[in-house]
Amino acid sequence: GPIAVIDTGLEQWMSNYLNDFANIEILSLNPIRDITRFTDVNNGINPVDTDWAYKAFAIVHYHLFERFSFIDGDFLPLSNIEKVVDPLLTTSEAVVCTEDGENIWAPVHEEAVGVIPGKYTNVNAGFLSFNIDHHLAILWEWRNLMTRRKPFDLWYGDQGAINIILDKYSVPKFFLDSQCWNQPQLYEQ
Repeated sequence: GPIAVIDTGLEQWMSNYLNDFANIEILSLNPIRDITRFTDVNNGINPVDTDWAYKAFAIVHYHLFERFSFIDGDFLPLSNIEKVVDPLLTTSEAVVCTEDGENIWAPVHEEAVGVIPGKYTNVNAGFLSFNIDHHLAILWEWRNLMTRRKPFDLWYGDQGAINIILDKYSVPKFFLDSQCWNQPQLYEQ
């Protein structure tokens, strides 16, 4: 299906190369940078340029897809993504992802977003696959959370933000085999 590349600083030759592919759409962050700020701190700091918040703004293009995946540029899937992921998203309400340790949410997290304190399996935000029919509300809350300065400071970037939302709503997670899909394991081999 169509692939959206978020341009966070591509050089011209990179854009030219990608434009040669029929199914690739390059989305520039510049218009988003110009109109976006944190909603609870009026200090001019732009969430698009804060840590990895730019990823959440890809969600504004949700209408282009029925099912879609976020794949960071440093993530190297060694399998046919469509063949593996599409049947999972079609037959399940789970987010398809890879495991990446654990999170411990405390009362301060509960106060900020409503998650029940405890230990949860952390998903790697470098690879996440969603079904728009099941996950639209989750994605909208992720995007909205990424524009709030105060709670954003309570966890580690976009990965912490999506994890706390998944855990808040007890969203099912389908974990792919880490040996084939997760970045740290790929680097070690």
